[in-house]
Amino acid sequence: MQNNGPIIIVDDDREDLELYKTVLKSLGVRNEILLFEEPSEFLKFMHKSNEKVFLILCDINMPQMDGFELRHELNLNPSLASKAIPFLFFSTSGNINHISKAYQSSIQGYFLKPSTLEEISKMFRCIVDYWDLSSHPTL
Repeated sequence: MQNNGPIIIVDDDREDLELYKTVLKSLGVRNEILLFEEPSEFLKFMHKSNEKVFLILCDINMPQMDGFELRHELNLNPSLASKAIPFLFFSTSGNINHISKAYQSSIQGYFLKPSTLEEISKMFRCIVDYWDLSSHPTL
């Protein structure tokens, strides 16, 4: 991997977070996997951290702050926005309005959460490989 920064996953479901971490590790991903159940904790981390994050996977439907609000908060902060970290939504919602709204907030991908472990693994492999090969300003 050309970017060995952490992969961040923001999702209010602790079991899903642990599953995603396990799947990424089973794929041989050596990046640190940082898990955040609370979007506010993720924002605190981002404000304090100088790490070059590899990518962010974020759920949309979360109780205290949804993924759209979280993305908006990131875009409002010039220093965070300038990091050009790939930001991907990973959601159960296939609602076309959600997908349109997501891309209007300048995300780099919208993925529907698969229902099987095999499908999750295949999707994560594609996502990690794509962003590993992609050039962007944080590298």
